[in-house]
Amino acid sequence: MFKNKHLNRKKLLSFAVYIKSLTLIYVQIILYWQHNRIRVTPPDVVPVSNAVRQGDYTGHGELSLHADHLWSPQPSFGSLLYAIELPEDGGQTAWFNTLKAYEVLDRDTQKHIDELQLITYNPFVRRQQIHNDTNGYGSSPLYRFKDQPIIGHAYPHPLLRTHPESGRKALGLNARSEVELVNYDAQASSARLSI
Repeated sequence: MFKNKHLNRKKLLSFAVYIKSLTLIYVQIILYWQHNRIRVTPPDVVPVSNAVRQGDYTGHGELSLHADHLWSPQPSFGSLLYAIELPEDGGQTAWFNTLKAYEVLDRDTQKHIDELQLITYNPFVRRQQIHNDTNGYGSSPLYRFKDQPIIGHAYPHPLLRTHPESGRKALGLNARSEVELVNYDAQASSARLSI
């Protein structure tokens, strides 16, 4: 954590590139802002705020634990957060260790999930469908069963992410995202992923 730094977008990008080369996601991603559907090519630096009219892509609530862009063609390797304004009360950011989450699994489970492919669906797309459709599921399901329509794009990725230098494995899974295991029984998948 670096405190009391004043970075504009250019300096923030320079700092990010110093840590690791950037792979930018140049695809059309559907974002929903104030219930209006807009297609954008994401900027290099994305403002994230739950303050009204302050780049509020995420809405006005708290986000559950997640890794960024698991639903995109090429998920982010990591993200940097740069806080400009913090509330006096609240505003905590929590981090979860996906390396440790994998390491504490028993060997049989590690071996079983080693080759599994996971699809993580874009939460913005389902959220908008539910908002527009009274016949929606009421809230984003945590597992997409075959009777539920696929909304948006589906990009399979390994359930385990392997660090390119250390070779350590980490779970590529979010806390409350709609997901589906590829070529795997839906009931068993849902039970396994809910652990």
